[in-house]
Amino acid sequence: MHLIICNERLLFRFGVDRVLLLLAQGLKAAGWHITFVAHRANHDVLRRITDDVYTPPPHNGPYTELDHVTAQWLRDQRHLFVPAGKDPAGTVALIGGWPFYASIAVFRQWGIPTVALDCGGVPYEDMQGPARLVQERLRAQRREFLPEAQVVTPISHFVSRSQSLPDAGTGVQIAMIHLGSDHLTGGVDQSLWQQGHQTHNAHIASDVNDGPVIINLGRWETGNYKNSEGLYPIARQIIAVHPKARFNVLATAEELQLPSDLKEHIVPLGHPSDADLNALMAKAQLGISVSHWEGFNLPLAEMQQLRKPVLVLNIGAHPEVVADPQQLCRDENDIAEKALRVLAGELLTGPAWDANLDTFQQTFTWKRTIQAYAELLGSLSPV
Repeated sequence: MHLIICNERLLFRFGVDRVLLLLAQGLKAAGWHITFVAHRANHDVLRRITDDVYTPPPHNGPYTELDHVTAQWLRDQRHLFVPAGKDPAGTVALIGGWPFYASIAVFRQWGIPTVALDCGGVPYEDMQGPARLVQERLRAQRREFLPEAQVVTPISHFVSRSQSLPDAGTGVQIAMIHLGSDHLTGGVDQSLWQQGHQTHNAHIASDVNDGPVIINLGRWETGNYKNSEGLYPIARQIIAVHPKARFNVLATAEELQLPSDLKEHIVPLGHPSDADLNALMAKAQLGISVSHWEGFNLPLAEMQQLRKPVLVLNIGAHPEVVADPQQLCRDENDIAEKALRVLAGELLTGPAWDANLDTFQQTFTWKRTIQAYAELLGSLSPV
């Protein structure tokens, strides 16, 4: 069986990329031949999986044209994927998203069934200028081309009902498959993940002082749905009780513009490798996520695999992913109040919490996710 994986990036820093690489690694172990197509990629790492790595040429025109430009490049390169006279049986394309939505129609013309991995489109109501235009174009491409896919695989019920079904329509199979979360704790072959992006500052020890260490999960981005600035009022409430509290964030010092009263408490970790991030999460007493939208929230799941308490807002896919409903919070103030209870040993502790973590760890495994994809992809016939 042959799987063609297409995504704009195949790098370690980004959630969708990581998911596709984990699937590729698992399916290769199951006997699949993998081909990668990506505009930007860590070629040294990808070649640990396959030698078939293709990069479309740079596009110098408007970014909003990239989806159609990529489809035309793919159409011109048919000989790389389906040589003349070759039966497409046994070949499946897995699309990670933009800029490969228009490519769904190209694969369909070749007779290759396409599965669209759906992590959902991020909110863009507050975006302006080029960023908003790109998101509007992406949504339009989803509505136009997802109906031509054989299967759409949303990563949560939230994404399924809010985007996959409305965009693809009732004529396309919707197969929700939750992500795994144990690749940092031995759920997959670790050799690939030791070759990821390098950290800038993650050598900072978490025992510099005797205050609690809280890690802010996810990329540091302000002014959008990631809502990283939502950490500030939470930090102030915790510092009032724990003056030596420290908040680790996934950003470099240059990326941070902190309020003066928090500069000594918010620590930039840079962009850690998976191994470093795993160690940092293991040392933290608490993880929090202030994001206003998440299609799954892989960092939340990864920290729960370490059996660490995590607090998140009650939005998106969080109700599906948290181990315990008490982790869900109304707003930043609720996060701060629950955080103080966690640090005091009053919340997310004890036999019930341990039992919930047991259930989570047994459910959200990459073994289960990869098996579900292997069965789905293997069941598809040429179009």
